[in-house]
Amino acid sequence: MELAVRDWSRRDGDVAGRLRRADNRRMTFVRSLFGEFCADEDDVEVRSMMSYSTVIASYFVAVEHSDKTRCCSSRSTTCSGEAGRRLEGQHDPRVSLGNLVGYSGIARKP
Repeated sequence: MELAVRDWSRRDGDVAGRLRRADNRRMTFVRSLFGEFCADEDDVEVRSMMSYSTVIASYFVAVEHSDKTRCCSSRSTTCSGEAGRRLEGQHDPRVSLGNLVGYSGIARKP
């Protein structure tokens, strides 16, 4: 659905405006997450853009993951450093960037 809406937005100005608002809202949220442990605004922007772009672009990648599969888990499987220590033993579904578009990573196949 994400890619279809992005494609549609290239031909329809109204859809493009809505998509821009959605992207801006999502990026504001992602910036707030990185802002929790990054003091440098440039660092926050780069990390946010790279993370958000990775989530959106993951739909373009048609790679096999051997014994793993893409999943729609609400739990992020990677969190390290200070953020990981603060979140250890807790789960806030907003923490997973993948929740923004319904994808949160790679998991082992059952």
